[in-house]
Amino acid sequence: ASVQRARDGRSAWVVRWREGGRHRGRRFTSRADAELFRVAVERRITRPGGASLDAWLDRWLSVHALGWERSTVRWRRDVVRRDIRPWLGRERLEDLSRARLLEWRSELVARGATAGVVNAARRVLSAALSAAVEEGLLQANACRGIRPLPTRRPDRRPIPVGEVERIRAAMPTA
Repeated sequence: ASVQRARDGRSAWVVRWREGGRHRGRRFTSRADAELFRVAVERRITRPGGASLDAWLDRWLSVHALGWERSTVRWRRDVVRRDIRPWLGRERLEDLSRARLLEWRSELVARGATAGVVNAARRVLSAALSAAVEEGLLQANACRGIRPLPTRRPDRRPIPVGEVERIRAAMPTA
């Protein structure tokens, strides 16, 4: 959350924050009132267990992304937007359980997501929940112990010995 002077030229202050995947704002006549409200908003958003996953993901992507490569930020934002928020965004952090995350994974698969996409989403969510544990917002990461889905590797067949010999024979010698 941030406090800024209102842009309309009047002596007003605006508190802006992001919650539930949406930008929010509220006007105040004094900066002191705006600061008090900002602190209350930040407490509500980051209150242990009280915050929604949406609110935590907003904070995680803005605060923790400072050390990430630009491509990593873009990729994680996309995974969050496409594969996490639509199913889990409104859940409270404290309500995320292993059982709920297994349901989420099944929902992704039922919608046609590949094992690779589902595993990537699980990794991103696990990273976000690990950061919430480190900040004291959660007791444990509900993704822990959920194994990745098996992925199919393309069949690789060795080249027959006769063909290797033909290739070797056709190569120029030094």
